[in-house]
Amino acid sequence: MVIVLVLFSIIITIQCSFCSTIVDSADFFEVRKTHEFVDKTILIKELLHNAETLIVAAPSGFGKSTNLDMIRMFLSTTVDKKQAQDVFRNTKLSAEESFFNTHFNSHPVIHCSFKPISPVTDYDSMVAAFRDVLYKTFLQHHYLADSPHLTKNDFRELKSYTDKEQYRTLKPIQISVGLYVLSQLLERHHGKQVILLIDDYDSVILDSIFTKSLEIVEVFGFYNAILSGVLIHNEHVNTTIMTGTTCVSMKPLVDLESLQCVKFLQDETFKDFFGLTETEVDDLLGRAAFKKMQSHRQDIKMWYDGYTSPDLSVHIYNTRSVLNFLRSGELKSYLSHTRGENVFRVLLEERVTKQLVKESAQNVMIVVRHLTEIDQSHMDGLKNMIIHEIWNEDFSDLYVHLLMEKGYFTFDNPWERSGYNSSLTVKFPNIEVCETVRQIVTAVIEEAKRQSCNEIA
Repeated sequence: MVIVLVLFSIIITIQCSFCSTIVDSADFFEVRKTHEFVDKTILIKELLHNAETLIVAAPSGFGKSTNLDMIRMFLSTTVDKKQAQDVFRNTKLSAEESFFNTHFNSHPVIHCSFKPISPVTDYDSMVAAFRDVLYKTFLQHHYLADSPHLTKNDFRELKSYTDKEQYRTLKPIQISVGLYVLSQLLERHHGKQVILLIDDYDSVILDSIFTKSLEIVEVFGFYNAILSGVLIHNEHVNTTIMTGTTCVSMKPLVDLESLQCVKFLQDETFKDFFGLTETEVDDLLGRAAFKKMQSHRQDIKMWYDGYTSPDLSVHIYNTRSVLNFLRSGELKSYLSHTRGENVFRVLLEERVTKQLVKESAQNVMIVVRHLTEIDQSHMDGLKNMIIHEIWNEDFSDLYVHLLMEKGYFTFDNPWERSGYNSSLTVKFPNIEVCETVRQIVTAVIEEAKRQSCNEIA
């Protein structure tokens, strides 16, 4: 891996308080009522027409959860139909009359998130987290308890996932088939195949990379069981849409090698549906609620734009950051940097870090190999590198790919995929990311200095 630094002095006064992040609502109904609504409803048509099973990866803050909730609200048979009609009235999708009339509120939908509420630190807490996921997901379909289409055995099985006491005793094998069971019950009740929506599919996988006591082999084994159970040869599911931060996390799932994972900026179909385009930012600034921010147009671009497609023809803004700036008027980082210290602490082994914290670096240009084959051993090696803070060239390319998928890097030069050994050059996309990284690394160094002084004292 080759690292090249391009340094410059930031002219704008930096107010980077990255520890203070506003968490936005992913509730599409609530978003639709605000001045901040950006119409991405055509995504629903594209997804249903383009894939039976699809995983879309984009960094945090690019609207994945909101988009998935939008899909649920449009497709699900169990939402308030009048409310849904009001929400989708005068949207781009409403102009697609044939599609709209065919699919609006006409599908049984399973909608869940794999992001745990409590920290996952070992195998037992991972199992407990997925018990909670299933419990909450089954409760969304409480009406099944009165279904005339289910058998006594169905009701007995349903109760094991919905009873407040029984669900806590679910065994791993029951958890692994839980979503399959729910899809089966829903098809029997509705007489129609199910649409499956899974958000944050890779949350626990990423936890395993940064958590010493959470074994990667156990996590991937558990994921293989859960996802293969509901996705492979499941005649009860018609379409599956999963979202997450990374595609890297999917590659070692050997039972799911055939599944398609797309990085939104590397796919022509989905490049405009996550994050904000230049046109959408201009449209927001033209609205009465935000006209006072028009004088900051260039600042917004420098701070929150810069996520590019491989050919550099498309560049996207971070949705959460732009909207938070429009609300507050503060040019600062709004990045959610969970695991930030762990991710960048390993960079202290590289000389690039010392230069980075001395000056303000707009671009850290890094040349890495394009990786096509990633298995569990690669993830184990990456974890060891991060946990033990020892730089290892064997896994440095995978490390940068992971950071890129998390939104810390973007393409610097045009790139075309051409085999395992092809390389790509990446850089920080904008000031927001640059300053966040610099402050995280600075904080780590200062903490190390304090510990050193305490030892001397």
